[in-house]
Amino acid sequence: MQAFGQLVFGYSTANEDLSVDYVRVRRPDGQIANTPVSSAQDFAPDVLREAPMYSDFRQKHISVVDLQPGVTLEYHVVTRVKALAAGEFWYEYSFPTYAALTDGTLQINVPKSREIKLKSPDRKYDTHDDGDRRIFEWTVRNFVPKRSKREEEEDLDNDEPDVQISSFTDWQQISTWYAKLQSERAVPDESIKARAAELTRGATSADEKARRLYDFVAQSIRYVSLSFGIGRYQPHAASEVLQNGYGDCKDKHTLLQALLSAEGIKSYPVLVHSDRKLDTDVPSPAQFDHVITAAKLGENLVWLDSTAEVAPYGLIMYGLRNKQAVVASSDSIGGFAAPHLRFLYKTAPS
Repeated sequence: MQAFGQLVFGYSTANEDLSVDYVRVRRPDGQIANTPVSSAQDFAPDVLREAPMYSDFRQKHISVVDLQPGVTLEYHVVTRVKALAAGEFWYEYSFPTYAALTDGTLQINVPKSREIKLKSPDRKYDTHDDGDRRIFEWTVRNFVPKRSKREEEEDLDNDEPDVQISSFTDWQQISTWYAKLQSERAVPDESIKARAAELTRGATSADEKARRLYDFVAQSIRYVSLSFGIGRYQPHAASEVLQNGYGDCKDKHTLLQALLSAEGIKSYPVLVHSDRKLDTDVPSPAQFDHVITAAKLGENLVWLDSTAEVAPYGLIMYGLRNKQAVVASSDSIGGFAAPHLRFLYKTAPS
């Protein structure tokens, strides 16, 4: 019961509008105790307090009135999402499995004429049309959570969402979108060129230059741990990250890409998830929470994660190895037509 004493709803002020229609408890005798939605307080999560400019993510906290054993908690929340990619949308959702659920409904309303990718392998849904709109509806009733320790551990291992939907129809569209969104922030200005020249002075090869630039970004630029998507999708300009001395994963990549570019080395942002396995059936930005770098040195791609800070050049943390990722680019990479899916490592590095 303590877990529901204060409800927390997250949203991004940059592209979402979250409204709470009602919060109430229904007693066994049918009487209702309403919690005034005007009592909701709006906070930034704790992780953002050290660098609030790096995210638009907020949380609405509502303390529930008259919550006690035996009552039913009811609430209705509506989130309106503005497009982060022009003309595109994506969403994923999982019904709660940690508490009893009497009646839960999810509705997704999309243009009927729009081609979409939709996946809901374990949840049945109904579909009906309303004019030029198509409405998908999922309903869960009288759900009781599993209680055995083994079943709870199995639930934790299954991190695939109940529902995934995306208007992107292939991975190339995502790669091209993010490459365009990010590339304008990675153009080296005079401050970037000057720092790159200073850091690589005396280096005689592209590999040595890349090592020095990686070491600088990894060790001298403080990492602000915000998941990709929570800290906005578009990074800050490389010159801004250099001046501030800190950034999240995509900011650190953008600075590294700009420094490499100043020395004539091509590199690309790589979208990957730090935990879950990528589901190739549903091309969606929601499947990523991390950005690293692929530097093209000769005929090879060298994978670099500057957020690891103390990791040696070219070493990818164990949790990212052997995972599929999206290289965001619109040109050719190593003889392949990028964008496409790549494995970070097919075998662990020596």
